[in-house]
Amino acid sequence: MYDFLTSIIQMKSLSTNQKSRFLAILTWVYFTPIIPANAQTTKTKSPTNKTITPAPAPVKTTTRKGPLVSFEHTKFDFGPINESIKFATHRFNYTNIGDAPLILNNVQTSCGCTTPEWTHDTLQPGESGFVSARYETTNRIGKFQKTVTVYTNSTENAIIFLDIAGDVYREGIDVNSNTQFQYNNGKITFSKPSITFSPLLDNAIDTQSITVTNETPLTVDFYALDPKLLPPYLQVLSWPTSLEPDEHFKIKIQIDAKKINYYGFGTFEIPMNTGSPALPYGSILVTFTRKQYFPKYSASQLAKTPRLTLDKKEHNFGSIEATGDLVTTEFKFTNTGKQLLKIYNMDPSCGCITVKAPKMQLQPGESMQVRVIFDTVTKKGYANYQIGVVCNDPTNPEFMIPIKAQFPTKAKTCPTCPQLK
Repeated sequence: MYDFLTSIIQMKSLSTNQKSRFLAILTWVYFTPIIPANAQTTKTKSPTNKTITPAPAPVKTTTRKGPLVSFEHTKFDFGPINESIKFATHRFNYTNIGDAPLILNNVQTSCGCTTPEWTHDTLQPGESGFVSARYETTNRIGKFQKTVTVYTNSTENAIIFLDIAGDVYREGIDVNSNTQFQYNNGKITFSKPSITFSPLLDNAIDTQSITVTNETPLTVDFYALDPKLLPPYLQVLSWPTSLEPDEHFKIKIQIDAKKINYYGFGTFEIPMNTGSPALPYGSILVTFTRKQYFPKYSASQLAKTPRLTLDKKEHNFGSIEATGDLVTTEFKFTNTGKQLLKIYNMDPSCGCITVKAPKMQLQPGESMQVRVIFDTVTKKGYANYQIGVVCNDPTNPEFMIPIKAQFPTKAKTCPTCPQLK
């Protein structure tokens, strides 16, 4: 091996860069251990038959810098779940094994049937937090598998996927019973996870569709929809009555955005019940993001529109030594435009923030003070929240107002605040 490497180094036909790459590849092949093809990972089962798949250990390096998330496990199987419990919840615990503060920027789920909760506080190196997933079992008979996506400020694992699975059953219904037919793994499938209207302009009537397919060997009958279960802005234009094996049907959904009284994200589930054990109880998820429609303005027309001006773009409370107090600040909102200014939304990203405004409309030249109240109970580390504002200013119809503060890395309780037991 030594003589072979020496001959490569002495070859004049190869450049220095080519020699370095070739030697690196040979060294890796020579010294890398061979992993047996039949090597298998193991799964551990809890005493309640719930299956937990251990999370892969993060690669240890001596030069790591920054935050790094390490979950105890990333997959959890509830096993059989009685529908009557209504909600099945599991908590994924994690630790910051990096050398810098860790923040979970956001946590999202693959379905509206699953609700996430997580540690919002900044975690210092060595501190632990959690991400929990709550699955709604009502009218969701059968097997399920859902994904929770975690977004962090770590450069090494910025996005992490957590999975939950289970099998919901209802007393008196056995989807594998011979009296209700064995479907041989057949199922009813959809062409996409949900029906999405994005963007949905506030002056529009939009129509979207989803295709359902009967992949079972028997005819599937679909129950009629009750219009009373649908919101007033949503209309089902086409709905299947029955599907033969391998038959398709395109379901069409129409939304009248003029009948929705808010802007931003919205969601709704359309119940779908059939006479088939493959899908006795199900639903179609409908989501939308409602936005304002603005025509194309000329420069002279734009000068006559409303204009929202703030005296400051954000507020930083700075260092707060004790948690539990209510801290406040104010923003001055002014209509510097030529028409009536309408403010539709002022929504904080955290329930710990309250926004109080004396009115939601301002005449040209009129101003008002908007009060922001920040409840600091149990806060620690760096806090960064936002207030989402939606108005009819065509130059800036949607924007965020950051609200920031710095708390001790370990929460300190104020002596005058009520103590939680």
